[in-house]
Amino acid sequence: MKELRRAGLVLLLGIAVGACGDAPEEAGPGTAEAEAEAVPAWVGEVAVVANAIEARPMAVDSILAAHEMTRATLDSLLYEIAEDPTLTAAYREARDR
Repeated sequence: MKELRRAGLVLLLGIAVGACGDAPEEAGPGTAEAEAEAVPAWVGEVAVVANAIEARPMAVDSILAAHEMTRATLDSLLYEIAEDPTLTAAYREARDR
């Protein structure tokens, strides 16, 4: 039961991050490319993990282990994403793929 509650918390946080405001408007040409370069690869990995957990919430531990993450690591990364609008936009885009 505790695992299911924890998985639910991770998913809710993921949804909350996805619901955070719209992505900032582009200031001009090249801005989207510069933002894409500024987004670390781990953001996409966190989105993959979140999608996998959403699809199989009872398999949280095995999903995290397969991605060499712990629950604390995932939580920390989700909070870091939520604090940065660029990372949030990249995460939302990766979750939608």
